Amino acid sequence: VHKQEKIAILHMFQELALARGFRFTLLSGDVHVAGLGRICSAPKSNLRTDHRFMPQIISSAIGNAPPPNAVVKALAASAKTKDLDAHTHEMLLHVFDDQKMFAARRNWCLIEERPLVSGAPTSDGSLIFQL
Repeated sequence: VHKQEKIAILHMFQELALARGFRFTLLSGDVHVAGLGRICSAPKSNLRTDHRFMPQIISSAIGNAPPPNAVVKALAASAKTKDLDAHTHEMLLHVFDDQKMFAARRNWCLIEERPLVSGAPTSDGSLIFQL
């Protein structure tokens, strides 16, 4: 049931992105590690124009201790690129030291709004995520 609900809401986000030009970013967590993933079109297209592209930030409350290394290794071993449907891939990215998928340490995600500055090259009011 959860997988069907997940796919249904992702399809809703994709339809809104296509119809209205929205960009969705997914913030998830509760595994007590940091990570970065993405959902995008299959085959891969230009991410700037891909209405299926959604970055996924995996974070945790800073007070949560990370799981044992064996658990983190098991998470990484199970993290394969998956097809959500015929047009959409889901994958985790290797973004940390030694090209690891997860940072097994206390972490948090800072989210700030990019200021709306008239005439600035980035005056879009988008969000900035710092993990």
